[in-house]
Amino acid sequence: MVDLTMLSCLNPMSDVFCAIQNYPAQCIILHGPVNECLLQLLLHNGEVLSQRFLFDAVWGKQGAVVTTNALYQAIASVRKALKSAGLADDVIKTIPKAGFKSVAQICAGEAADFFAAEDSYP
Repeated sequence: MVDLTMLSCLNPMSDVFCAIQNYPAQCIILHGPVNECLLQLLLHNGEVLSQRFLFDAVWGKQGAVVTTNALYQAIASVRKALKSAGLADDVIKTIPKAGFKSVAQICAGEAADFFAAEDSYP
C-alpha cells in the first residue's frame, strides 16, 4: 500500500527528485537512464511496461544497445532513489515475464502548486 502522505516531486528537465516533505534536504539527482526509467514508469502509471518498451524509450532514442542487466540496474537505482528520498520503494513492481509497473498515486502539476512561494523549486 502506498502512503498517500508521502508526496514527491520529479523535475525531468533537471533530473531532480525529492520527497516534498524533505525538500530540499533529501533531493536526489537521477542521472540519464535512471531518470528516464522513472519518468516512463510514472507517465505510464498503472500499466505494465515491457523490457522492450523500456529499452526503446530509455536507450533506443540514443541508438544505444544495452543488456538486460542495464535495465535491471536502472530499476534498482530507481527503487534506491525512492527509498533515499524517504518514500516507499515498493511502488515499482516487477511483473514476472511481463515487465515493470508503477503503482504510485500521481498528482501532476506545476512546481508552484506544491511548493510555497518563498521556496526555490527543484
